[in-house]
Amino acid sequence: MIVILCVIPGDEIPLPPVIGIDKIGHVGMFMVLGWLWLRTPGGFSLPDARISFVVTGVVLAIGTELAQHYVVPGRYGDLYDAIADIAGVGLVLAIHHHLGGI
Repeated sequence: MIVILCVIPGDEIPLPPVIGIDKIGHVGMFMVLGWLWLRTPGGFSLPDARISFVVTGVVLAIGTELAQHYVVPGRYGDLYDAIADIAGVGLVLAIHHHLGGI
């Protein structure tokens, strides 16, 4: 879903006229991704799941911004969007840790 939202041409994305609303969306998308990643049973131990999520989240954050800049018409890469994405990664890890890794 993150990749789909990130490759929609910019003029087709309706956003309310609120400053910073897109950054909240970026943080939220990556928090949802992280929560699902860390809650999905699999063959990973919790530390491995956290490491794999951080690596994947950072690569996805940077990769989607580069794709927007170089590939998607009507979109441009934004360093602050990537920072918001990575903030979402960090926030969900902190919340997950605070809740005891449940």
